[in-house]
Amino acid sequence: MYLNPFAVPALSACVINVVLGVYIFSKNPKNIQNRVFILFAFTVVIFCIGEAMLRFSSNSEEGLLWGKIGYFGAIFAPLTLLHLSYVFPQEKTLSSRNKCTIFGLYIIGILMLYIFNSVISVQEVQLNEWGYRVAISLNSKFYFIIVWLLAISIFGIFNFYNSYIQSKTLIERKQIMNVFFAAITVIILTFGTNIFPTIVGIRLFPLSTISLSIFAIFIGAAVLKHSLFIYRPMTEITIEPEKIALLNRDELEKEVKARTMALAKTNEELKMEVLERKNTEKQIKNALMEKEILLREIHHRVKNNLQIISSLIYLQSKKTKDNKINDAILEIYNRIRSMSLIHETLYQSKNLAEIDFNNYIKKLTNELFRSYGINTDDIKLKLRVNEVKLVIDTAISCGLIINELVSNSLKHAFPNSRKGEIHISLDSEDKKVILMVSDDGTGLPDNLNIQKTDTLGLQLIRNLVKQLDGKLEFHSNNGAKFKISFTVLKDE
Repeated sequence: MYLNPFAVPALSACVINVVLGVYIFSKNPKNIQNRVFILFAFTVVIFCIGEAMLRFSSNSEEGLLWGKIGYFGAIFAPLTLLHLSYVFPQEKTLSSRNKCTIFGLYIIGILMLYIFNSVISVQEVQLNEWGYRVAISLNSKFYFIIVWLLAISIFGIFNFYNSYIQSKTLIERKQIMNVFFAAITVIILTFGTNIFPTIVGIRLFPLSTISLSIFAIFIGAAVLKHSLFIYRPMTEITIEPEKIALLNRDELEKEVKARTMALAKTNEELKMEVLERKNTEKQIKNALMEKEILLREIHHRVKNNLQIISSLIYLQSKKTKDNKINDAILEIYNRIRSMSLIHETLYQSKNLAEIDFNNYIKKLTNELFRSYGINTDDIKLKLRVNEVKLVIDTAISCGLIINELVSNSLKHAFPNSRKGEIHISLDSEDKKVILMVSDDGTGLPDNLNIQKTDTLGLQLIRNLVKQLDGKLEFHSNNGAKFKISFTVLKDE
């Protein structure tokens, strides 16, 4: 055995990881993360000791012994890191499936180590300018080692990345990023300098032990900045009164200072999280505002298009001298106008999800009176509409029903300039809506069967009631009276 300066990186990594592992474990030995990390640090130290002593070896037989010890750490270090990824960043209770997976991988690791130590011989120990080393090649003795290291490393990195995606707190994401970059550094430098160059015959100093020192620096920085592995909830750091009584002044000051610093750090983390939540909330509000503006624009354009159609129909009626055709065109005009008013009401409403039906009925009936040229002094309109709000599909159906019933009353209930009244009421109780339209006019014909009539208006009313899954009732005593009841959905 002789002194070899190329063993210094391995010795340095050994010392650094011993100190880091013991420090983290001592801060919170009950935490499963700290226990797994000390196990990982142990495998790293074994690897570094084997690597350093391999450099110090004076012959191949001695190098083979230390090489086998080093490969113990090489096989189990990525495996313990994978184990850590299952319980990180929060202490988790592993599922039965994950427990079986980890247990199975440890068994495979033990078998691999046993088989490897059985088949490796002194011929694999080579001497170069950096000292002795067990060189990796693509023969059957090393192939499964390469596949094992690559597969376990990728598996662990995937777990860390998945934890980052699922994490909801800023402090956890910072912790995960430090561990993630630390692991990536080890994987890149190990495969890039220890394994692949040896396989292709390139002489390059192996940097795996240096990467392990870098790994420890990443973890140490995360411990200092983000309380990695030693962060504990306030319920875990409460001091019992008996313990306080045993502390002297200096110890008590230290405890107070430590908890003050912990509270300050927690407060800072909470501020960052609140700021992040506020930014997210602002983005959501902006997105909702954009969608609301777009939806209002859609209602506005639909309303304009329907008004254009109704205006064209109205202009066409002026050129037609046939009264029957004019009456039919006027009915079509009023139906389109009733749908246009729905979109106009929504466009002007503060809530785009539902319509204030009280305001809508007033506009609709005023339009019908004006369309048929009715004097409101002769035929009076009586409205009794409670605060009923309906979604657009239900509102359109109700609007068309009211349009047809009021139009029928205005056309047929008051012949020869007869005076009278039209009553419209709309009530809601729980989920049930009751719409009533009546007049005190001449009433309906005695032989009228509303279920079999072939008039377009009454057919339309029947179909709309069926569409609402409602019930239609009518009476013809002292005028015509229609009652439509239907049930609205819970969100309506």
